[in-house]
Amino acid sequence: IFFLFLIGFGVKAAIMPLHGWLPSAMVAPTPVSALLHAVAVVNAGVFGVLRTVYSVFGVDVVQSMNIQPLLLAICSITILMGSLIALKQDVLKRRLAYSTISQLAYILLGAFILHPLALAGAILHMIFHSTLKIVLFFSAGIVAEETGYVKISELKGVGRVLPLTLGSFGIISLGMVGMLPLSGFWSKYYLMRGSLATDFWILLVVLIISGFLNALYFVPITISAFTGKSDLEPRQKTRALWLMLVPTLILVGLGLVFGLWPGLTLPLVDAVVAQFFSL
Repeated sequence: IFFLFLIGFGVKAAIMPLHGWLPSAMVAPTPVSALLHAVAVVNAGVFGVLRTVYSVFGVDVVQSMNIQPLLLAICSITILMGSLIALKQDVLKRRLAYSTISQLAYILLGAFILHPLALAGAILHMIFHSTLKIVLFFSAGIVAEETGYVKISELKGVGRVLPLTLGSFGIISLGMVGMLPLSGFWSKYYLMRGSLATDFWILLVVLIISGFLNALYFVPITISAFTGKSDLEPRQKTRALWLMLVPTLILVGLGLVFGLWPGLTLPLVDAVVAQFFSL
């Protein structure tokens, strides 16, 4: 029954090898892609796994099954393979889709470590990944709407034409890598602490390698956008562009606020974690 739950929710959470639907879903309009890839569907999957492990079965029962190494191995493979496949994608939204597959596995990894610190990291990542990834999808949508470009190889110099859009993309990319002062740092920090607290030190290696891969497939996009040459002329910021930019910039601000003041979310997360562990 436990594995049937995991398979059912694992499809929504895009855990490998149940991930095939998610990259295909990126053909939807950008707001819909952001909803699918960052909030509604995928978070429903990981939330279902969290509830299955901690509410339906409980920590003691899951530990007694002796399947923890298998579950952690599946998550680790998904984290690394999702990042490696993302590196090969030239279509921006498709790269973001494989990034989502990798990032969702962070949450599941935190759930299966079965430690309070790791669970806190999983819950934080579920919140922070959502806000950060929406910015990336919104930025991709603005670029596609304003320039018609959908491929990463076409974005050379586009940052000079759409500085706020590509600047937002670049800032939030650092959060996805796990760098301060963005919120993504804190979730990965707690996942690493949970890994060390349970002697799963190999997971620390997986997280570090994944962060390096995140940097490889995100940072060069911004560098190319602001250093390359483009034939596009600078455009006047229209009302339509501002309507797309304002929510994007608000979410960038939230990423910075939660990164600089993690205390805004940690008490709520600690209260949830305390329900499942004797703290």
